[in-house]
Amino acid sequence: GPRHEAKLIAAVKEYTSLTVLGVVPKLSKLYLEERHLGLVPQNEAQYSQAYIDQTSRLVNEHVDINRLLERSTILKEPETQEAIVNRATLLKIGVARDRAFGFYYPDDLEVMRQQGAELFFFDTLNDQQLPDVDALFIGGGFPEMQLDELQKNITLRAQIRRFVEAGNPVYAECGGLMYLCGDITFKGDTADMVGVIDASVEMTDKPIGRGYAKIKARSEHIWGANLNQNQQVCCHEFHYSTLKGPASDAKMAYEVERGFGVNGRTDGIMVNNMLATYCHQRHTENNPWVTQFINFIQTMKSTNHENI
Repeated sequence: GPRHEAKLIAAVKEYTSLTVLGVVPKLSKLYLEERHLGLVPQNEAQYSQAYIDQTSRLVNEHVDINRLLERSTILKEPETQEAIVNRATLLKIGVARDRAFGFYYPDDLEVMRQQGAELFFFDTLNDQQLPDVDALFIGGGFPEMQLDELQKNITLRAQIRRFVEAGNPVYAECGGLMYLCGDITFKGDTADMVGVIDASVEMTDKPIGRGYAKIKARSEHIWGANLNQNQQVCCHEFHYSTLKGPASDAKMAYEVERGFGVNGRTDGIMVNNMLATYCHQRHTENNPWVTQFINFIQTMKSTNHENI
C-alpha cells in the first residue's frame, strides 16, 4: 500500500545508495491461482497470455523501464553447441503435450533433437491417433484434473496400450505414470486410464513424495548397457498420489535412496520396454538420461529391423 511504499523508499534513500526505479503495488489483478502442488501450470491455464499482457501493463505503469534499462548490463550468453549424434535413421519420438501433460524441460527436448530425434507432439485429450513414431515420452502433469476427457478418448488410450504391448520404447514420469495405470480416483470420481500398469491411482490429501530424491539403477533396468548401475541419480518428485494393486511391487528399475518413488523403496515400473517413474529426471553430465533413452530406442529399432 501507499504508506508502506513511502516508508520503504525513505529507508532505501536513508541507508543505501540505491535508486528506487519503481514500486509494484499489491493488486488483486496479479493474483495467481494455487492448488495441490502449487501454481496452475501454463499448459492448463487458458488465461496465461492475457495475464502476462496485464502484468506487463502494470509494471510499465509503476516502474521506470527506461532508467532500468539504462542501468542494466546486458550480458552475452556463451556460444555453446552440443555435438549432434549422427544416426543412420532419424528417430521419431511422440511427446504428449496438452492440458494434462506439460512438465518438460525445453532443453531436454532440445537434446533429443540434437541427438537425432524428431519430436511429434500429440494431445491425449483430443487426438484420435498416435503419430507414427518409434517411441513415446509422456511427462508429468495433472491428469487428475482432466479425468473425464482422458477417459472419453478411448481410441487413443487403446492405441497407447497396444504400443506398449508391442514392445515399443516408452518413458513416462509422474503424471505419465498415473495415466498408464488402470484408473485414477480423485475426489470420489474414478476414471479409466490406459491400463498397461496393473494398479489403481488414488489421489491423497497430503503429499506422498515431495522434494529432491536420489535413485540408483538396478541391474534389471531395461535401458541396460547404457547405464552406470553404481551411479546415484539426483532427481525430484512431487506427487499427491499412491498406487494400489500388484504394480506397487512390480518389476522396478531403481532403488530409492532418498525419497518415496512408487513404494518407499523402489521406483520405475517396467512393462515390456516401458519405464514409468514418479521421479522427474533432468538431463545433465552426471545423469545423461536423454542419451540413455535415445540409445535404447535406437537399439530396439535396430533389433526390430533385424527381426523383420
